[in-house]
Amino acid sequence: MNDLLLNEKEIKKIHCASIDILERIGIKLLHDELLKYVAGFEGIKIDVKNKIVRFQPDIIEDSIKNAGKSFKVYGRDKKRSAGFGFGQIITSSSWGMQFKIDVERNEKIPASIDDLRDSALVCDYLDNINIVGAMFRPNEVPHYYRDVFEYGQTIKQTTKPVGVYITNGNTFDYIIEIYKLFLDSEKDIAKYPPFFYEFENISPLVFQHDGVDILYRCAKLGIPVSSAPIPQPMTTGPVTIAGCLALGNAELLASIVLTQLITSGLPFLYALMCNVPDPFTLIATFAGAPENVLLSIGQAQLATYYGFPIFLDNQITCSNQIDYQMGVEFGMNSLIGLIFNADLYGHVGIVGADQGASIVKLIIDEETISYIKRIKGFFKVSDETLAFDVIKNVGISGNFLLEDHTVKYMKSEYWIPKIFNRDSYIVWKKKGEKTLIERAVQRKNFILKKHQLEPFDEHIEREIDTTIEIAKKSLSNK
Repeated sequence: MNDLLLNEKEIKKIHCASIDILERIGIKLLHDELLKYVAGFEGIKIDVKNKIVRFQPDIIEDSIKNAGKSFKVYGRDKKRSAGFGFGQIITSSSWGMQFKIDVERNEKIPASIDDLRDSALVCDYLDNINIVGAMFRPNEVPHYYRDVFEYGQTIKQTTKPVGVYITNGNTFDYIIEIYKLFLDSEKDIAKYPPFFYEFENISPLVFQHDGVDILYRCAKLGIPVSSAPIPQPMTTGPVTIAGCLALGNAELLASIVLTQLITSGLPFLYALMCNVPDPFTLIATFAGAPENVLLSIGQAQLATYYGFPIFLDNQITCSNQIDYQMGVEFGMNSLIGLIFNADLYGHVGIVGADQGASIVKLIIDEETISYIKRIKGFFKVSDETLAFDVIKNVGISGNFLLEDHTVKYMKSEYWIPKIFNRDSYIVWKKKGEKTLIERAVQRKNFILKKHQLEPFDEHIEREIDTTIEIAKKSLSNK
């Protein structure tokens, strides 16, 4: 196992390489307001003409030290939250998918409003989905206000925290207006943040205006930030795994400095997402390459080195259908998250390399996460669980099935699947030979028929719809 880990010297070498990149090369910051703001800080050097920002080592180290290492995000019901940095497995459904993959017919279909609403309702029901991503981008909703529409519709369908794809600062402001309907005052946003913002710069080393603008607004409001650079070896990053890690880590460290200069102590989620492309097609492989497993190991070790909670977005597989390949890729990468105590698993429900999403796949993924959580729960060793008295009482050649000790611990010791098959071949045949997909479809239909939220406050629902309409009219000309 030690051969699959970076040693302390190697981790520090990657860290130092990232520091060198930021000190000697820098980043291109395409946001004039933030560029002007950071210019006043010691440890920042700016080439104003070319918008290049370079960072001295001390300001990077101080920012790492000062950044928050744990936080929670909240749903409209403040009792439903997701915590990072507390040793828990948090799972998010995907968000921002343009297409629905019909896994029963192997068809790729433009996503609809019904798909968005159904996915949110299913996620609200599933115990192992902690953050409900606005999974689909409805094709019938114009792009300029789609973010706002997605957030408004999703928050109606769940009381859990909501994740949403945010295009720019304009849509961000309307999303915050919707969330404020569930708060006593705007000051409560920092106390009960609705989400973390997943900032993705453009590798190599470009910090584009719209993404930075949202990062800037989040930091000022006290909303946690996750930096998710995605350098791809051979194209937007060096071909070597170590070089790609160094580049992506440098981009992530730059995000930490920027957020800490805006709001010192702002919580941060480490989400470096280096992604290996196929050497022949250059299509991103996500979890579909063993090198991505190695990158995940490096990313997790760097996050641990800094003390940040870990987001491993490696549950996306290359398979365009639910098959053995998908199981291997999802399971192998999830295991890496388990070994390195990753906080966030996501984005579940995606089919193929970001080709689209499926509620059926989401249900299968949720079952797999449940399996992984049982492993993380491990087992207890105590006088009670060692069960000497029970063994003595049952004696040689006895049976433990009817013992009180068995009844007491059976449910807590053992994981019970909901859709994975454990029937014998004969029983499975008698039950209709249902495939995993068919069982997942059956569960989806059951949830959509059975699950109902408590009645929504009519006044708040009207306010959400009004905010969406205002966004639609206001943003159509921008």
